[in-house]
Amino acid sequence: MNVDLRSLIFGIAGLLSTVVVSGLGLYFTARARVAPMRELLYSKQLDLAQRLFRSFGRARVFAVLISADNEYRDQAREDMGVVVKCLSILTDEAGALLPTELYVVVKHATDALSSFVQNCDEGRNPNNALDQFRGQEVKAVLMVRALLGVDQLSNESIRLFSERDDLSGLAETSPEEILARARGTED
Repeated sequence: MNVDLRSLIFGIAGLLSTVVVSGLGLYFTARARVAPMRELLYSKQLDLAQRLFRSFGRARVFAVLISADNEYRDQAREDMGVVVKCLSILTDEAGALLPTELYVVVKHATDALSSFVQNCDEGRNPNNALDQFRGQEVKAVLMVRALLGVDQLSNESIRLFSERDDLSGLAETSPEEILARARGTED
């Protein structure tokens, strides 16, 4: 074999190996940059979910006090206004951090709670809006559990949801169906 041809082959092989090694370096560098962002997003989603459900819980307590005719009704209504404002801010945050399906459910829960408060203020029956809020809240809780992988930690939970694609299956479940299941009155 000619010395020039041999040098050319070794040169091309060297260039190809350099390109392959550089490509692998870029790939692993990109992956290393994405991992911290993914971890940060997960952390922010977990924090947001905790704040959302703490506010949902407070809203449930105040809703009970507002619905009943008692001495705490006025204070509960005032406190509910603060919770609705807080939930509105958290819902806006959810639009940026949570998957679309989950954001829509959180938005529906916040809207249902606002309707409940409005119905109470206008003297209309608030029960339908309250049921809508409860159904959307339960749906959101189940979707957050699926998003954060809580159910994957338990074999029993995996069996419960193995027939559905977690987030999309729960997103398609109506709040009425969830309330019926919670009450034990499935249709």
